[in-house]
Amino acid sequence: MTRYLQAFDLISKGQKAFLAVLLIAGISLAFFWSQSITELQNDEWIEQGNTEAERLTDVVTLWLSYSDGPLQSLATLFNGSGRVSAEEFIKTIDYLRDKRTGIFPDAMAFLIQSAEAGTEDELNGWVVAYSTNEEGFMMPGVNVSRFGPTRAAIAAALSTPDRILISPSFARASGTNTSFNAVTISNVRQFGVVVTTLDYNNLVTAIQNQHAPRGISLRLRGTFPDGNGMTENKFIYGSPEVTDNTLRTVYLSSTVSNARFDFSWDITDEFANGSFSQLPEVILYGLILVTVLIVVLMTTVLTTRQMPIVDKS
Repeated sequence: MTRYLQAFDLISKGQKAFLAVLLIAGISLAFFWSQSITELQNDEWIEQGNTEAERLTDVVTLWLSYSDGPLQSLATLFNGSGRVSAEEFIKTIDYLRDKRTGIFPDAMAFLIQSAEAGTEDELNGWVVAYSTNEEGFMMPGVNVSRFGPTRAAIAAALSTPDRILISPSFARASGTNTSFNAVTISNVRQFGVVVTTLDYNNLVTAIQNQHAPRGISLRLRGTFPDGNGMTENKFIYGSPEVTDNTLRTVYLSSTVSNARFDFSWDITDEFANGSFSQLPEVILYGLILVTVLIVVLMTTVLTTRQMPIVDKS
């Protein structure tokens, strides 16, 4: 090594400068290529996340739209009949449940005005006439006009009698948020509002289990018609805080049955195997190693030429 270093001193300043420039250029090129590939991979990962968030938003929107299917069938039953009995109501729902795939409302009810409806408050005195629930606030005979969420659902349905609406959400005893799909019924012999429940926890959980890849999760907010306008925008699934290990969030929105839904898709490093791979590091250290080897090789050649020839004769 000592002899090698002594020979290295024999290299001209120009040759030393050339080797230094070669070393710096090779290392700089390694860092440049590595950074370029990292940025390219990150851009592709971001684009893939955006595409997946848009796809999942379409899926949720479709399921939200599809959630009013049983309600549409009930509305058709009521509007196409002179009078629907409780037995017909239950039999129709049993038939729909047997034919339905995916989630199904856990409560369906027909609400009518009682004798108290003669007061100045048109929302007063609404009671459950028919229901799939045998207990709780949706069982037959309960005055639902005393319960804010059903009152808001009735008001929204009455304000646009020809359209199915998604009512303001409310928290259930289980802690999950629920809305009503609601529509006004008005035929010759019956007038009222048909409502079905829409459980956001069941909806989002089913979609994430069936359609969402690993590393992407949803936080959902909603704004709903209440008969007097739109409610405040609030979280109906998830919380304002981002999911742990979130690298970025994609924000999208859609409107279904007069309700606006805002989607926050949190994407972690588990999505699509992460935004970075080992390729940039391999290129970085590989090019540095190759550069060093080239410089060492060229140094060896140049120093060998400068070493004195020893005459052993």
